[in-house]
Amino acid sequence: MKQEKNIIVFTQQDFQANFLVNPNPPLGSGHDAKVYLAMHKRTGEMFALKVLTSITPDHLNNLQVYFVFIQ
Repeated sequence: MKQEKNIIVFTQQDFQANFLVNPNPPLGSGHDAKVYLAMHKRTGEMFALKVLTSITPDHLNNLQVYFVFIQ
């Protein structure tokens, strides 16, 4: 994991090692995204995970913190 400002970069393996995501049912969905309930395994902190199906500069400008997955 690497963090710079409000961008957090995870490999898929790192993310799966540190977080649990409840895929069913989504908390919500829209045109370009779905939102899921997620939990940090170590702290138990719960949060909403927004999964974008397409990424535009407007999406990134409107998010306060976002994760980038590298494979």
